[in-house]
Amino acid sequence: MKNWELSSGYIFSIEQAGRRIILCVYKDDNLLVCRREYLLQVKRSIEDPDVSRLFAGRLKLFKFGPDLHIESQGQYIGTISVDEFEEEVDVLIFASKETQPEI
Repeated sequence: MKNWELSSGYIFSIEQAGRRIILCVYKDDNLLVCRREYLLQVKRSIEDPDVSRLFAGRLKLFKFGPDLHIESQGQYIGTISVDEFEEEVDVLIFASKETQPEI
């Protein structure tokens, strides 16, 4: 699991769940919002220059140049680097391929 400390005590985390990832936002150790997505779908959205909003709903990620803005329940809570987020997604994709049985 990877955590990013954001502004005003918010924490954004990403963890693996098989072929999916779980994206969570915490404030003061309380879970505020959580989202499950397929790893490859997230990877494609990050790489696609025409996609500026990764998700709709209570947890939204917006690409603004090299930055990824995180919004929870309609409120901006912080920014992380797109490259750092993509690097962590790549690590999780690699890990998910290692744990899958060969056919």
